[in-house]
Amino acid sequence: MAESRVRLQFDPQEWLLLGLGVLVCAWTLERQCFALCAEFAVATALLAAGLLFTSRREASTTGLAADRWSRLRILASLPYMLWFYSSALVRLVPALGLSLHDGTMLAIDRTLFGETPSVAATALASPLLVEVLSACYVALHPLMACLLVWALTGDAARARRICQPSYLCFVVGFYGYLLLPCVGPEHAFAALYPAALPVGLISAFNTKLVNAGTAVYDVFPSLHTAIALTILIHDARANRRRFYWLLLPCTGIIVSTIFLRYHYAIDVMAGSLMAAAMSALPVEARRPAETESRLPEAQAA
Repeated sequence: MAESRVRLQFDPQEWLLLGLGVLVCAWTLERQCFALCAEFAVATALLAAGLLFTSRREASTTGLAADRWSRLRILASLPYMLWFYSSALVRLVPALGLSLHDGTMLAIDRTLFGETPSVAATALASPLLVEVLSACYVALHPLMACLLVWALTGDAARARRICQPSYLCFVVGFYGYLLLPCVGPEHAFAALYPAALPVGLISAFNTKLVNAGTAVYDVFPSLHTAIALTILIHDARANRRRFYWLLLPCTGIIVSTIFLRYHYAIDVMAGSLMAAAMSALPVEARRPAETESRLPEAQAA
């Protein structure tokens, strides 16, 4: 009697996310950070279990059921990514004894532009402009949440077209945060900014939000830039009307990263290149219920 074995297909961001977990487990073990190693081991095992379960269910069903499992599979990586960004990274960098690379980023900016652009932007820092750009900066998170809901309420193909490049940007960005941790020009080189930016209701809220939820070392590459551009690239292809609606606020998000002194210019350039590269990767349609037949060993003998 023939048996069927389902062949599972993992997406690039899923392999990279699992690889990140394995890398950090090995790294923390080597540095004798046993508590962090155990935490990452458990979190990565849960991630792997979630991906295996949802991918197996997706591959073994057809029609609307497969479509539903495909959308649930997109959600399977989300808790791990949120945990890494909001909780793990801020503890991981000092535990591993990693050096900061703000000096390198500033040197690159000065080579390219003479000075990091946020210094020159200080001359334009009117209260109104700071409020507008603060609103743009903080708007990325609700924008991502709304687009995720929009993606997951449609079919799985639509969800994967916008989620795969966005997830890839996040995961590759996580590798950047670990390999080249920085705290940003305002914190690393406060002497460059003799005057503080004007503070209003929105900018004060944005500062409080950033300080409360920041990963601290989330500078290179700029994920605000990468995600904003990924959204625009997707909408330029698939939703031209929304592209025009989002063009100005997404441009504001990118400008705000430098104007508000969170990023170096090289961070924004790297985020832009990453968005272009991840959006250029094909989002392959998954094959339905691919199986292979095999005979039990007893019968085969």
